[in-house]
Amino acid sequence: MKFNRTFAKTIPVILVAVATILCCASIATYADVDEAANGQSTVQTVELKESEGLVYGIYSGYYAVKGIGTCTDTTIVIPETYNNLPVKMILQNAFSGNKEITSVVLHSGITQIGNSAFEGCSNLRTVVIPEGLTTLGQFAFAACTKLQSITLPGTLSQIYDYSFDNCIGLNEVIFSEGATSIGGSMFSGCISLSRITIPSTLTTVGGIAFYNCSKLSTVIVRSPSVAAAATAATSCGSLFQRAEDIYVDSSIDSVGSYITSNFPYVSEKNLDGITYSHYSSTPNFYPTAPMQTWNISYTPSDNVKAYLYQDPDDIAGYALVIVGSGNMGNTVPWSSYSANINKVTIGEGVTCVGQGAFSGFSKLKSISLPDTINRIYNYAFENCTSLAEVKLSNNLTSIGNYAFDGCTALTEITIPSSVTTMGIASSEGCFSGCENLKRVVIDSATVAQSATSSWSLLRYADEVYVNGSVTSVGSGISDNFP
Repeated sequence: MKFNRTFAKTIPVILVAVATILCCASIATYADVDEAANGQSTVQTVELKESEGLVYGIYSGYYAVKGIGTCTDTTIVIPETYNNLPVKMILQNAFSGNKEITSVVLHSGITQIGNSAFEGCSNLRTVVIPEGLTTLGQFAFAACTKLQSITLPGTLSQIYDYSFDNCIGLNEVIFSEGATSIGGSMFSGCISLSRITIPSTLTTVGGIAFYNCSKLSTVIVRSPSVAAAATAATSCGSLFQRAEDIYVDSSIDSVGSYITSNFPYVSEKNLDGITYSHYSSTPNFYPTAPMQTWNISYTPSDNVKAYLYQDPDDIAGYALVIVGSGNMGNTVPWSSYSANINKVTIGEGVTCVGQGAFSGFSKLKSISLPDTINRIYNYAFENCTSLAEVKLSNNLTSIGNYAFDGCTALTEITIPSSVTTMGIASSEGCFSGCENLKRVVIDSATVAQSATSSWSLLRYADEVYVNGSVTSVGSGISDNFP
């Protein structure tokens, strides 16, 4: 496909890309992309024509744009000079209410945009603002209803209120490093705004800056001041009130209580080469939303939920994520999916594995229990016939009857030092039927000293390793492993 080279048709397409990645754009050229027949893309440089016919006012050694004058361009390219003097300002109401302008390109010499300069330019889709701009006036781009994204330069030091008020099509805002403040009601009524990036230099957010930004679901925070100030939904101009995903620069130590309390699921995420702590109100282990959600708390004082996801590595399989705090109940609401659940993740904070929780998970190959787990109830992993790797919690105290019964793929197990109770009778052995369990490592003195020949833990073992700190062992070890 080859783009039409008619300037008025190509510039809106090209500037959308430029506006999202550049703060400092040359007004002399723009990038045009050709796609050859072989599918290879090439970038060419096409000159922009500075707009003629604009009205100017002269000040002490420079000019300011006062209005559209006789200019009929739909893409306004502000000249760097006029009558051999620099153009430094766009005055208030200069283009206010213009319905024809679709794009605006400023140069780095523009330092101020006045009040309502582009207010009500209802067809304005693209604005390129370079580094150098220091002042953005009140209502400067208010009611520019087709404006979709904006990158604001780091040189902005004074932003007045309502500058993007009611830009109902605006969906992304990026503040460049260097910017220090967001004006009051700056984005009020921007009902399509879904993503914003806050730079590390920003320290002040004006009152109700994000009022009625009903879709502002993704907030990226690099500012220590803003992260620490997030103590309520209305903090920072209601920046976080509608958020679903908050990314905080991982170098920031202090994060406000509103974030930590309402977005408890935290993972690491790399965005554009920067590592962030990703705070989410729902588990973010997988890229898609959960298919099913269950409350599996044992008592009202517990808070444990389970989430079922499509396994991204197996179109026919599922992944189960269990997170929260406290005891998991003995209900198994996912039983109809059991045979096709390939992965199980249990988060820190969950304190037990419920009775029969993963019984019959025939495709589950490995499980790692967090150190908050202190008890595994009866039948928890019964007949998990593919389960080959098990890491038990370092704070585990009890393993229930038949907990790993029939786990025929299990070849080795390490019993942590904290374990004091096991389903040990031969008829109730927690490892009964584990016919390939050949290597057993015992760190628990209680387990080592109590071991008898009837134990299912030792029934199929070829090798038993006992922690060197254990001073004595039971007959099941000393008699059978001389």
